[in-house]
Amino acid sequence: MTRKIRHAALVLAAMAVLSPAALSAQAAPQTDRDPNVGTETQERLAEDQTNDFDWGVLGLLGALGLLGLRRKKPTDWSSPR
Repeated sequence: MTRKIRHAALVLAAMAVLSPAALSAQAAPQTDRDPNVGTETQERLAEDQTNDFDWGVLGLLGALGLLGLRRKKPTDWSSPR
């Protein structure tokens, strides 16, 4: 495989492995707040205003865009044929 393909495969594999871990991370419970007052997230879920957008697709498109910004090797026109 070429270096470019190996690099892209490595980045995609890292994103696939790290994304579920980041999504499953839980915040530490807060003990100093009033238990009768809901959090902003609880209120949003109660109102059924969930965001179902798949942010992983947007991240993948961004990563592919960054790969497209790489410089290409210039063509050497000064060499004799």
